Amino acid sequence: MAQSLRQVRSRVKSVENIKKITRAMEMVSAARLKPLEKDLFSSREYSLRIEGILNDALGSFRSAKNSLLQEKPDKDKKLLCLVTSDTGLCGSYNNNIIRLAEDFIYKNSSSSVSLVIVGKKGLSFFKKRDLTIVDSYTEIYGHYSKAIADKIARNLIEMFLSGKADEVYVAYTSFISASRYKLRIDKLLNVEGAKANDIEYLVEPDINKILNDLLPLYITSKIRTLLADAFTCEYSSRVIAMSEATDNARELLDALVLLRNKMRQAHITSEIIEIISSADALKG
Repeated sequence: MAQSLRQVRSRVKSVENIKKITRAMEMVSAARLKPLEKDLFSSREYSLRIEGILNDALGSFRSAKNSLLQEKPDKDKKLLCLVTSDTGLCGSYNNNIIRLAEDFIYKNSSSSVSLVIVGKKGLSFFKKRDLTIVDSYTEIYGHYSKAIADKIARNLIEMFLSGKADEVYVAYTSFISASRYKLRIDKLLNVEGAKANDIEYLVEPDINKILNDLLPLYITSKIRTLLADAFTCEYSSRVIAMSEATDNARELLDALVLLRNKMRQAHITSEIIEIISSADALKG
């Protein structure tokens, strides 16, 4: 009985420590989520403005030419940029986006699919598969950085222009609210033209020179936004996961404390019975 009670007390102490850790991680993730949301909303606004300007330009000047607009004839070489996290403890976040990437690879099995991976979780998963990983970005740990986003954008553009990829796609999570996100795969390159419109714009010096600056800016803003999206979703998932873990630890702790009290009471009762029995035996 004493040994079993000692084990229960040890489990109570362990669960209490786990509850403190998960609660602390929940609070840290919630604190980091706020500035990420701020970066995301400002990045989205900027990206939408750039996209609107680009659509107006492409819709008005249908004859505009640029290498980033050019559709490759074969489309045999597809490049998928997958955004995952460097660390775990964020529920099903990584599993969901990795599963979406696997579906994309399966659907395009007739083509050659290569990967650019952001995050250790995606890299460790696909390193074990027979797939080509042309580049990876790890040890970011959810810290949003425009410098890293710009580097990824430049490398994706270079791979498209050099012919290493006929099409470039990105797989990421889009933030909706603190409890919801959407899994997405968007085509990044080639940039598809907008629908024609009847508005005539005056541009200087000419539309092709403007597109030379505008298209890389659009790709860069797109990568910045989707990274901010993914990191915000990562931390919101971690807040939820740690909150649920804390609740589970609290429920388990309550059950263990109740069991400990019952066992202690039973042990006390047993000792009292032994004392009374001994006293009765001495009287007799």
